[in-house]
Amino acid sequence: MGSDSFSKKAVEFIGEIGRRPPVIPLWAAESGVEILNPYRNAEVREIFLKFVEKFYDDNFLRVAIIGINPGRLGAGLTGISFTDPFALREKLGIESSIAGKREISSEFIYRVASEIGGVKQFFGKVYLTAACPLGFTKQKLNYNFYDNADFAAALQPFIVKSLEKQLEFGLYRNKAIILGAGKLAEFMRRLNDEHKFFNELVILEHPRFIMQYRRKQTAEYIAKYCSTFCTISDEMNCTHGEKPFCGKLHQ
Repeated sequence: MGSDSFSKKAVEFIGEIGRRPPVIPLWAAESGVEILNPYRNAEVREIFLKFVEKFYDDNFLRVAIIGINPGRLGAGLTGISFTDPFALREKLGIESSIAGKREISSEFIYRVASEIGGVKQFFGKVYLTAACPLGFTKQKLNYNFYDNADFAAALQPFIVKSLEKQLEFGLYRNKAIILGAGKLAEFMRRLNDEHKFFNELVILEHPRFIMQYRRKQTAEYIAKYCSTFCTISDEMNCTHGEKPFCGKLHQ
């Protein structure tokens, strides 16, 4: 792992948030909100290290794809955004003792990766993350940070600092993709207007929404995702004199 590589910076970032997670407001804790911090688990830290060494051990520029926050069945278990234990083993080739059900957002994302050309090509050009890199539960169910405006406001300094740190990995600043067309899009547009993380945010429907409410149109949404990812990646590549990412999908 190079001293200034994308992977090295990602590992340092995960180590930092794992050791120093945000403090949940007392009123939120009293209402049952708990932090979901998979990076306290030594096996998860080792999984993340294997993942970034396998897919991010370079200095390439990548397009940020930003979800909400880790959930119980995906990144909250594995430490990798939109990745459940099945995808960890079968798609990424990383063995672990972590067991769990299939998670529909993860299933969708890895179908997109397969359509583009496989995980090596996919992660070579995109960086999956979340607006808030740590998750939350309430009464043992997933809790999105924006479900309560006061909670979101309390977390905003942590979210801003986390996004600023991830920009240093080597992210394409002209455009980023937001996975969530409702509250997340609204939150990120407001935050981006204030902090200028990216020149433009491109909004796509969240994978869970697609798989839960638009499953019959899954193929259409996969095509939309692929087209969006490839268009932005090709813009990035052309800007920096590299070959097109997946131009075959535009043919």
